[in-house]
Amino acid sequence: MFERLYNAQSHLKLVIETQALDNNLDDSDQELLSEYFLSIDKTPLEVSQGTNIGNFEYPSLKVTQNGDELSISFHVTQTNGPQVTLYTAELNQEYLWADTYLDAYEELCVYTKKLLLLHCSNNPPNFVAITQLNQKESRLIQWLNEDQEEMLSAHWQLYLGHQFKSSDWILVTSKPESIIFKDLYSFQNLLFLGIALALLLTTYAILFLVKKHLKPIDALLLGTQEIYKNNLQHKVLIKTNDEYEDLANSFNTMTTKLSSESDISTALTEIDEKLITRAAFSECMESIIRNIPLLTAAHSIFAYVSDSINETSYSSYRFDCKNNKLHVKDHILQDPTIAFDDIEPGTSVCFSYDQIKSRITTPYLSIDSSYTLFQLSNEQHLRVFLIVANDRKRYHPRTNEYFQHSLIVLNALQRDKLLESQANTDSLTKLHNRKYFQEQVSACLDNLATPCKESLLMFIDLDRFKNINDTLGHHIGDLLLQEASIRLLKSIPSNAICARFGGDEFTVFIPDSTTINAENIATAIITTLSDSYFIGGYHAIVSASIGISISPNDATSFDELLQCADLAMYNAKDNGREQCRFYNKQLSEQLSKRVDMERYVANILNKNQLTVYYQPKLDLHTMTISGFEALSRFSHPTKGSVSPFDVFAVAEDTGRVLELGYFVLHEALKQQVAWEQQGLWSGKMAVNVSPVQLFDTHFLAHLDLYLEKTGADPRNLELEITEGVLIDDPEGAALLLRKIHDRHISIALDDFGTGYSSLAYLTHLPIDHLKIDRAFIVQIDEGEKFRGVLQSIISMAKHLGMHVTAEGIEIESHLNFLQAAECDYIQGYFYSKPLSAEGAALFLETHCL
Repeated sequence: MFERLYNAQSHLKLVIETQALDNNLDDSDQELLSEYFLSIDKTPLEVSQGTNIGNFEYPSLKVTQNGDELSISFHVTQTNGPQVTLYTAELNQEYLWADTYLDAYEELCVYTKKLLLLHCSNNPPNFVAITQLNQKESRLIQWLNEDQEEMLSAHWQLYLGHQFKSSDWILVTSKPESIIFKDLYSFQNLLFLGIALALLLTTYAILFLVKKHLKPIDALLLGTQEIYKNNLQHKVLIKTNDEYEDLANSFNTMTTKLSSESDISTALTEIDEKLITRAAFSECMESIIRNIPLLTAAHSIFAYVSDSINETSYSSYRFDCKNNKLHVKDHILQDPTIAFDDIEPGTSVCFSYDQIKSRITTPYLSIDSSYTLFQLSNEQHLRVFLIVANDRKRYHPRTNEYFQHSLIVLNALQRDKLLESQANTDSLTKLHNRKYFQEQVSACLDNLATPCKESLLMFIDLDRFKNINDTLGHHIGDLLLQEASIRLLKSIPSNAICARFGGDEFTVFIPDSTTINAENIATAIITTLSDSYFIGGYHAIVSASIGISISPNDATSFDELLQCADLAMYNAKDNGREQCRFYNKQLSEQLSKRVDMERYVANILNKNQLTVYYQPKLDLHTMTISGFEALSRFSHPTKGSVSPFDVFAVAEDTGRVLELGYFVLHEALKQQVAWEQQGLWSGKMAVNVSPVQLFDTHFLAHLDLYLEKTGADPRNLELEITEGVLIDDPEGAALLLRKIHDRHISIALDDFGTGYSSLAYLTHLPIDHLKIDRAFIVQIDEGEKFRGVLQSIISMAKHLGMHVTAEGIEIESHLNFLQAAECDYIQGYFYSKPLSAEGAALFLETHCL
């Protein structure tokens, strides 16, 4: 049908093209034209009425209804210049529907999309059936014809849109159901008969076979039941020399393989359980090694492990398969896996007896065996090598799967250990961290079998460690912490739990200990931590203060016990450091004061609570002002003035001493330059420098910066140091003092006689000025012996080329004695107390102008 439409369309196009060229059709074309079409009409159209399609367009198919009749025609327009012609060619429907092949009793009907009947070979379906044509749920339609005969119709669409620019037609074929299913009904009757016959024959055969072979079947059935019971070792024994015996043999082969597969799967499950239960690495290795005989007929298995995470770094295993004995060696000093460094990762290698003997040293090798090396892991943190010794190189097909699975479990187990180690270990010192310490100590306190027994918690703090960081740098401080951790571990019992609690703080918990034992341990810790450190080319000295709390006397919970030890540690610091103190209830009040002082010191500069005062010095030769000493004075919003001694003690512990010292130095230089510019006074300004500040790696840079910013003359600056500077690091101090002296800055040794006074360093160091401590001055009136000592100090300093200043002069008799002893300068309340900048300016106006 589609082909006839296409032929008619093509011939019409040919006719129109031929006429357009003013050519005549030959007889054959004219004959075809008469066969295809009933008529061809040409209608001239106005240009405005025509369709602007260019020179030619394919004919389009249209169905036209005239009353009860339907006509099918092609329509096409042709444009020649201003002339437009409409061609209407009505199809010959006898040509269109002729020679349609149909089976007997089969009917064909053609409908338009709007269900207009174009053609039907016989009676069309009834109205109800026609209305179902556009429904897409089913392609089959059941209906009754005029004779009330059941009909079955199928319909589909003939797609005309692309080729003929027309809506699709619906083709419907119908046939009586009785004709369609006639053969099926016949087959159904035969099928029932065949089934019945087959059942009879089968029943007879089954009864015959059951009667003849009941015993073998029972044996196979029993074997199946044993498999169901997971008894894979059961064997079916049938000796009939027929297919039952073959079946039994196959059954036994299957159960053997299933048993082997089950054993290996059980072994893998056992290895998985080690991971799930987070078992020790050695337990997992033992499980892996013991199950290797399931894969091959091995008589010996050797394993070598290098584990950088667990405490047992190197270990080896030997499994005697015959006697089922596993021998393990831990804490091997050398890495046993080095012998296999040349083996390509991820490979298994076979060795002869001579080859393996050259790599491992063991008396358990057999010259008759072959050896296969398996690499379970060859990573940075974990290396595991297995050597299997057997007589035949035959392995189970799942061998690679077994070792790969073991590798995954070992790596996962080791990764868990690594994560656990990272979570519970301090990354710098490798000690336990605060989290782990708290968990373990809390568990110990909760699970003490005898609560009456004492357990000790030590809180250890390195004295003046902040100064190491500030002066030598944090990298030196880190190295010192690592060394201190090693020393600490060597000083505590093996059952103690030790941790770096934070910064320079360490904690130690000792279960089932005594007060006497704790004091001995603490003394040993202080001694070893206070020894000098030589790190990164520097000599460093720190000490340790330890606070000790006792459970259950002081507290029973971790937090309370830790707080008590912390209080005791601060008490040790307040009483001179480098000692241990036990907690007592009075310490809580002291801690409160200490915390308040730390808060105050932390905000001194932010809240302008530090003021620099200036105490004049008197030249005993000219009785004029020789200089000033810059002194720190602190004020509290509610407590008034605060002792500088208390402030600097806390500042050294908290690392605030540098910022306070540099602030005073800068302020003093600015004030000296201001007085000089005002014409009030020009002379030396003395500034105290603490050991921490002096050994700060940036001290000289700060000193040069302040001199440059203020414009101060370095010859008018004098730095006062204490003897402690010379004791800690004499060589480093000497080098640093010479660099300062090279800048034309004077150096004064303050508080001479109160420390470790030594004539040796006085003769070799660039010290310009010696200041005698007030402790010697107050003894002038106590006898000739004390006055002789003071006279000797002054005389000694004179012989060394130093000027001498006596501090703490408060009465005239002391002044008179010092004049007679040829002391150069005095300083004290007798002459003037420390003055504010404004007060010092008034003092200068009174005494100098």
